[in-house]
Amino acid sequence: MLMSTDLADAMAVSLRPVLRAWEAWASDVRDSTPRPIDGPRAVADGPSPDRVLLVGAGAAVGWGVASHELALPGSVARALRAGTGRGAVVDVLADHRWGLADIARELRPASPGRYDVVVVVLGGADVLSGQTSRAWRDAIHELLEGWRATAGWATRLVVLEIPEMGEIAGLHGAVLGWAERRAVELNEILRSRIATESGIDVVRLPASPAHGVAPDPAVARGDYALTGTLLAASLMDELDRVVGVPVARRRSLDAADAARNDLLVLALSQHRARLEWIVTVAAAAFRAPSALVTVLGPDRQWHVARTGHATDSVPIQDSFCLYAVELDEPLIVLDAQRDARFADNPLVTEPDGIRFYAGAAIEGADGRPVGAVCVIDREPRTGVTAAERGLLMSLARRAQEVVWAAEAEFARAS
Repeated sequence: MLMSTDLADAMAVSLRPVLRAWEAWASDVRDSTPRPIDGPRAVADGPSPDRVLLVGAGAAVGWGVASHELALPGSVARALRAGTGRGAVVDVLADHRWGLADIARELRPASPGRYDVVVVVLGGADVLSGQTSRAWRDAIHELLEGWRATAGWATRLVVLEIPEMGEIAGLHGAVLGWAERRAVELNEILRSRIATESGIDVVRLPASPAHGVAPDPAVARGDYALTGTLLAASLMDELDRVVGVPVARRRSLDAADAARNDLLVLALSQHRARLEWIVTVAAAAFRAPSALVTVLGPDRQWHVARTGHATDSVPIQDSFCLYAVELDEPLIVLDAQRDARFADNPLVTEPDGIRFYAGAAIEGADGRPVGAVCVIDREPRTGVTAAERGLLMSLARRAQEVVWAAEAEFARAS
């Protein structure tokens, strides 16, 4: 039986010293626990990929494994592909310290409108910090307000309940019993508040060892596979509904993004060998004379890796890649002279100008448009194969990994 709200809140406040002591112990344990060190994205190759954002704490953090491919994002991506036949791109934004108010603040700048579904993954922070019911309701309100202000009309929000506290290491006896009851109380408030909201669902998943402080890696991998499958199953109907809806999934390049990209060009010079391998493979796979990895700056499209192409940049207004970065799937231009977007482009009208272009977008770690991996031919084509499209997207992801690594190095040096 649940306590009255006032009594439950008083109990939560009175336990805060005990909970702070537990957090100090848990922090020491976490320092030696594996967690993902790769980029915050997992991909399952396939056509018309669904885009999902996991934001929050708990199982989204990835305790016990060193890669998001082995954690919840990878499990969700693979399960979605198996269930829908489409590809899946699952981004993750997570921190074990985040409660719902933190998640609400982090969601606003994450451009949720470019995703098909956003999943809020709650951990135990709100319970284990002694959150009051009023503060919890305020956090729910902040989440909903931010969601309404930033989400696209085709995007759906799914909130995973606070997990059962029985899997939280270091809690015992009366404190554990209180934590279990408190999670139920906060979940009931959450369900009651969101019940009348259109386009938002609250989902309960089984207790997860991966929510714990120091899960065994072998147990965690199996648990992520199960949790990812169950979560994907709860998303599939909605993702099927929005297939083909023209959502603005990638944000347009603005002046601030372009300025950041200009700084990135120099940082990428330290990774030239990896990028040159990418363009070599792209040109060979498409049997094309030219391939590029591009970065879009304020005034120029920079060619940070190239094969079969003489110039290191072109004016930004002549860029084909400026169109490619707005798409989830590759931009395919079979004959630029017959495409209204490019027919008058100087790169097309010049002698031996571009006729065929295929480019797949590269994003920064913050989701901004960076550039593309593209192949170019002076002869038009009649089509491209599914295998060629898939390879181009795969190469763009490899280039994106290089970009994210360069950004991280630049941030550490700044």
